Amino acid sequence: EGLFDFLSYLSLKIDTNITDSRIIILHSTALIKETINHLNTTKFSTCNCFMDNDASGKHALKTLTQSFPNKVNDSSTLYQNFKDINEYLLNLG
Repeated sequence: EGLFDFLSYLSLKIDTNITDSRIIILHSTALIKETINHLNTTKFSTCNCFMDNDASGKHALKTLTQSFPNKVNDSSTLYQNFKDINEYLLNLG
């Protein structure tokens, strides 16, 4: 599902500089610890998170925010009234 969320994001054409970004797609929030381990070895200035608006997504976001204070942006506010970015996209127009 993470890949389809990313494709939905691309279809919204929000960020025209996406090719300059490093992208990590989580297929499960169970991979959050492995993601943190990877990010600890990577130089990055910000982490834009498009987590689902459910308990698991919120927990993953909190875990990332605690690990990287001042670097994590909660991008789920874009679709705050929907479960995920796919549901948001389906409800446009």
